[in-house]
Amino acid sequence: MADIIDNKQKLRRQLKSIRPIDCLKKSNIITNLMLGLPEFKKASALYLFINSFINEPDISEVMRTAQKLKKAIYIPSLNNDSIQFALLKSDDKLKPNRFGIGEASNPVFDDVVPDIIFVPCLGFDLSYNRLGRGMGCYDKYLKNSNALKICIAYSDYEVGTVYSNKLDVTMDIIITDKGVFRRLGV
Repeated sequence: MADIIDNKQKLRRQLKSIRPIDCLKKSNIITNLMLGLPEFKKASALYLFINSFINEPDISEVMRTAQKLKKAIYIPSLNNDSIQFALLKSDDKLKPNRFGIGEASNPVFDDVVPDIIFVPCLGFDLSYNRLGRGMGCYDKYLKNSNALKICIAYSDYEVGTVYSNKLDVTMDIIITDKGVFRRLGV
């Protein structure tokens, strides 16, 4: 287990140093792929992330489109080392949490089960593993969810292996600027 943790830390340092070229162009491609998913079109409740780091695609247009389509949108809210999702209301102002990630200023939590959870990552592999920031917040939440789990990333962050362990949750779909990749059976 210690080797896996060490390998993940090395991989995080390596990936944080990568600066994707053409971020806007790649984010637009990713946005169009997200909006074109049949699952997105059918969904009524989405869990989206607020991109706050240079290595995360800007999916704000997905959020605006979902709002226009009257889909319920939930965004992450950190509570110590766990994550909850708060309903994003149209008049909500985002406030930065301790990591600088925007959260709802007046969070409302309910028991809505999402159709899709869109998940950010630092890196991913083609075995549908994702590398997060190291706190395990998403994995703790995802392990109890039956929602479709979709990792969103620039293709620049594909790696040979993420060094996953039993605490990591496998994604159902990975969307990058190079396409939509579905795990068999999804």
